[in-house]
Amino acid sequence: MAVFENVSQYSAKHPKPAGITFAYGTAGFRTIGETLDSTVFRVGLLAALRSQSKQGKVIGVMITASHNHERDNGIKLVDPMGEMLQQSWEGYCSEMANAETDDQVVQVLTSIAQAEGI
Repeated sequence: MAVFENVSQYSAKHPKPAGITFAYGTAGFRTIGETLDSTVFRVGLLAALRSQSKQGKVIGVMITASHNHERDNGIKLVDPMGEMLQQSWEGYCSEMANAETDDQVVQVLTSIAQAEGI
């Protein structure tokens, strides 16, 4: 999709750390903050898609800096009325966070947009 033509270029500035598998749960992504750079970038892309799927409503992106252990840092999406992200989108989040290449990031975005009719 032409709308995603520059995503690969910007994604390259936020590479996924090797050897890490991210999993989105009810609390979003939770892990050591230093490993979340690529995930934060990609969650921003997903927030834009989610907004489009909700007719332009605002989607929250919450970054949590824990006062507990570093592994409790995280990021998550919040739907327009403050509710948890729709469960079907949790899978999209994990898929996006675990895309190994910048081209795969674009492929995942394109796939989500098609699946959601965006």
